[in-house]
Amino acid sequence: MVINMEADRWNITLLLDYYGGTLTDKQREYLELYYNEDLSLSEIAELTGITRPGVHNIINRSRVKLTQLERSTGIVERFLNIRTELERAAVLAESTGAAPELTAMLNEVADGI
Repeated sequence: MVINMEADRWNITLLLDYYGGTLTDKQREYLELYYNEDLSLSEIAELTGITRPGVHNIINRSRVKLTQLERSTGIVERFLNIRTELERAAVLAESTGAAPELTAMLNEVADGI
């Protein structure tokens, strides 16, 4: 169960990085406080002056919006696939004795994405 919560946290953080600009300032702020700053709903409510259920609703609506955007565009999935393939290419290049420069370049590109 903890693994799923951590995976969910990582996924939302990644979606926020890509699609955060499509959210309102309030939505983005609450998601950042909850996922990046690890504040509880109660802490965010106290900090922002709204109710805990209000914070919960804003966070849930924002998560749904980010998830829908990813379903529609698939940008993050494509990014992750490209990165995985670059990492695999680097391992293959190294295992086949390719020029070290090629392996280094592939690793650098994978790390840079």
